Amino acid sequence: MRGLRVPRFALEGLLLAGLYLAGELARGFARGGAATAEAHADAIVRLERRLHVFDETTIQRAAHHVDGLTAFLGYAYLSLHLAVTVSVLAWVYACRRHAYARLRNTLALASLLAVAGYALFPTAPPAVPSMHIGFSLVVAVAVVRLARHRLVRIVGALYPVFVLFMIVATGNHFFVDAAAGALAAAVAAVAAPLLSV
Repeated sequence: MRGLRVPRFALEGLLLAGLYLAGELARGFARGGAATAEAHADAIVRLERRLHVFDETTIQRAAHHVDGLTAFLGYAYLSLHLAVTVSVLAWVYACRRHAYARLRNTLALASLLAVAGYALFPTAPPAVPSMHIGFSLVVAVAVVRLARHRLVRIVGALYPVFVLFMIVATGNHFFVDAAAGALAAAVAAVAAPLLSV
C-alpha cells in the first residue's frame, strides 16, 4: 500500500497557518504583565508627542462621526488582514509561482521579527510591531510587482494606506507600531532572498 501523498499547496497552507497561529500565541503570551504593557504604551505616547505625531485620537473621533464606519473597520481589522494575505499567497502560488518562495519567506521572517518585538516590548492595548501594516506592505509590493492589470496594482498600492487608517481609527495600534511593522517587513524583505527554501 502506497503512503498518502499530501499536495504541496496543502503543506504550504499548513506551514503558513502554523506560523500565523504561533505568532498570535506568542503575542498573547509575551504581554509581560499589565503594568509593563501599560508602561510601554505610555512610553509610546510620550515618544509620539515629542515627535508631534500623536494624532490617533483625531482620526478616531473623525471615524466615530461616520455612521457605521467604526463597526465596519472593526470587522475589517479582525478579518481583512488574514483574508487578504492568504488570498495573495494563493494567487501568487497558483499564477506567479516563481515569486512564491520569496513572498512566503518574507512573511515568515516578518512574523519571527514580530514575535521578538512582542517578547521584548509587550504593549497594551496594541502590540508592537503592527503586523497588519507589515503584512499589508509585503502583499502590496507583491501585487504591484506581479499583477498585470493597472487597477489591481493601484488597489494593491492603496491597501496599506487603508490598513493604516483602520488600525489607528479602531484604536488597535499607534503610529509607532505601524512604523515598527513597516521596519519588520523591510528587514524581512531584504533577508528573504538569502533563504533557499
